[in-house]
Order: sequence, then structure tokens, then C-alpha cells
Amino acid sequence: MSHCRPVTPPARAAAERPLHAANGEHTPEPGTEYPFSVSDIVRAVSALLGDAWMAKSTGSWGTTGTLSGPFIGDFAFETDYESDLTMSFSW
Repeated sequence: MSHCRPVTPPARAAAERPLHAANGEHTPEPGTEYPFSVSDIVRAVSALLGDAWMAKSTGSWGTTGTLSGPFIGDFAFETDYESDLTMSFSW
């Protein structure tokens, strides 16, 4: 009795849409260029820190979020004018 399985070839990947159109315009598939928002990051941090922490989306389109915990103050997550993710603390 053999414990070997037949080798199956890997499935072919679906044809991907090019990232740039003929005119040079950047055209990624919807939802693939930015698969998550800043508020998603805040919720993930809250879950990692535990039940004493709470996440809240504070900006439109999930662009900012606030993390509150057992301390006096909040942490705000957002992107700055250069599109860098920033975190600030307020009392």
C-alpha cells in the first residue's frame, strides 16, 4: 500500500488586467490597490491590545481612526500630506 499521492499541476492563474492602460493611465482592479483602510489598521491594533482597548473610525472613507484604552487620552491614526501613516496622542 502506497502513501504517495499523484502530483497535480498547479492551477493556471487567471489572466490579470494590466496595471496601465494603453494611454499610460494607472488602472488597477477595483479594491486591489488599497485593500484596507487606516481604520482597519486601528481595529487590528485594538484587537491585538485586548478588550480594554476600543477602535473607532473617525474620518470619512475609513481614512482616520482613533484608538482609546485604559489611559487618559487617545491615539489618532491618519495619513499626512505626504501619505505617510502617522500616529498622534491627545489628552
